[in-house]
Amino acid sequence: MFDLFLKYEHNGNIYRVEVESEGDQYYITYEGDMYTVNANEIEKGYLQIDLGGRKIKCVVSEKDENKYIFFNGEVYEVTPIELTGRKFSGKGDQGVKESEFKSPISGKVVKVNVDEGDEVKTGDVLMVIEAMKMEYLIKAPWDGEITKVNFTEGAQVEIGEKTLEMSKEE
Repeated sequence: MFDLFLKYEHNGNIYRVEVESEGDQYYITYEGDMYTVNANEIEKGYLQIDLGGRKIKCVVSEKDENKYIFFNGEVYEVTPIELTGRKFSGKGDQGVKESEFKSPISGKVVKVNVDEGDEVKTGDVLMVIEAMKMEYLIKAPWDGEITKVNFTEGAQVEIGEKTLEMSKEE
């Protein structure tokens, strides 16, 4: 069994999905609702999905980090959103670059919990951004000092914009 947290963008909208798996059965939580899904890869890239008795067949392909889902005559392009503000560990660390905190969504800054010069601890919530009734927390991935805050409460932030800067405690 595994747990997975995903954020994807499609047509300018951000979707947050939580997935738990047990064999071919998946438990998917989206907007507070849980769905039980059985999925089988018929052959590479061809999926057959059973969603509550409804049979769905689709084709999934990948280019770079984007995924393209061909379903019911439509093509859906989904792009994974980088989870900035989370700490990654181990060799090949691809976590937050020191002093770089890019917004994973376009939305409104609803809370700024820090000022320049503030000392913060790992896990502290630095900023809260809201989009489509969902809140995204920008958290400190390490102990350190806030060196710059680029947005105030009520400001609009676009995906990929640097929200703040932070130095790592030595």
